[in-house]
Amino acid sequence: MNENKLIELIGKQKEMASTLKRLKDEESKIRREICDHLLEGKAAGTHKFNIGDYQVKAVKSFSYSLDQNLVQVMLESGDFSDDEVDAIRTKYELNLTNYKNLENSDGLDDCITVKESMPSLTVD
Repeated sequence: MNENKLIELIGKQKEMASTLKRLKDEESKIRREICDHLLEGKAAGTHKFNIGDYQVKAVKSFSYSLDQNLVQVMLESGDFSDDEVDAIRTKYELNLTNYKNLENSDGLDDCITVKESMPSLTVD
C-alpha cells in the first residue's frame, strides 16, 4: 500500500471514530431518556411495551461491586458466614508484568490461552 492510500485510510478512520463516539454518546442519552420514562417506578427486570408500531423491551438492572479491601479484611478475620463466603466469586487474572518477569513459568503456561486482541489506533 502506498503512503497516499495509507494517509487517506488514516483520515477516514479518524473521521469515523469521531462520528462513532458522537453517535454513541447521543444514543446513550436518548436510551437513558426513554428508559427513565418507561421504567419509572418499575422493579428490576425485563419490561415489554407496545408503543405505536414498536415493540419495546427495556431492562432495569443494577450492578453490584465489592469493596475489595474490606472483603479481604473480613475474610481474614472470619467475619463472614459460610453462606456469605459462597456468595463471593474469585476470578483469577494474570498479572502480565509479573508473568513476563518469571524465570520459569512452565506450570502457569499450561493455564494460559493467548488470543490476538483488536489493535488500537490513535490518530491526533
